[in-house]
Amino acid sequence: MHKKDFPIRVLKLLEPYLDKKNELYYRVPKKEGYLVRFLDREPHSNFFFEITNYVVDTSGGVSFEIKYSPQNDYLLAPRNTTVNSTQTENYFNSWVGHLKTYENSRSLEEPDPILKQYEEEFYNTFKKLVDEDADTKSYDYNTQLKIEWFLEQVHNKLEEEKNEENKIEIEELQKEVIDLKNTQTQLTKSIVVKRLFVIFAKGRKVSLRFAKYLFELGVEKLADAMVKYTIQGPS
Repeated sequence: MHKKDFPIRVLKLLEPYLDKKNELYYRVPKKEGYLVRFLDREPHSNFFFEITNYVVDTSGGVSFEIKYSPQNDYLLAPRNTTVNSTQTENYFNSWVGHLKTYENSRSLEEPDPILKQYEEEFYNTFKKLVDEDADTKSYDYNTQLKIEWFLEQVHNKLEEEKNEENKIEIEELQKEVIDLKNTQTQLTKSIVVKRLFVIFAKGRKVSLRFAKYLFELGVEKLADAMVKYTIQGPS
C-alpha cells in the first residue's frame, strides 16, 4: 500500500516505529496483513510484535489492532487486541522487555563448551568489523552482496558435506545460513557479525576440513572485504 492510502494522522503515529531496531529485534519489510512487524532476532524464535490495522473513530481518535507473542510472563500464545494509539508504545516496550528477560536468562540446555570456545575465537577475529554505528545501521549494499555471496557458498558446501551421520546438524546450520541471507538487510551490522560468527563456530564442529574452508572463505576473503568497507567506506 502507498503512504497516501493512509490518513496523515495514522502515518505520523506509525513513523516512530519505522526506525526501531536494536540487538534484540528487527523490523521486517511491509507486506499484506500488517502495517508494521518486528521479529525476535534469534533465528529459532517465534516471538513477534505487529501493528495489524488501524481504526479512526468519529472524533478523530486512532486505535491500533496489535498482535504479539509472548503475551506475558505466563503465556507464549499470540494475543490480538485493539488499543488506543497512545498505549501502543507501552505494549511494544513490554514485548521488548520480555525479549530482554529471555536474553538474560540461562538456558535449560547445558552449554556446549566447544561451541562456546569456537564462537569466542571467531568473535575475536570479526569484532574489528563492529564500528561506531554498528548497533543502529545496516551494512552498505555492496557489502550485503558480499555477505550474500559468502552465505550461498557456505550453504552449497554444507550440501556437499552432508551424510547420514551429520544430516540433522547440517540441515539446522543451513537453516541458520538461509535465515541470515534472507534477513541481513533488516539487521544491524553488529547482529550480522554475531550471526556470522555463530555460523562459523557451528560450521567448525562439522569437520576440520569444512572449518578450513570456512576460515579461508570467510576470514581471508569476506572479513577482509568488510574491514576495507568499514575503514574506507564504499568505493
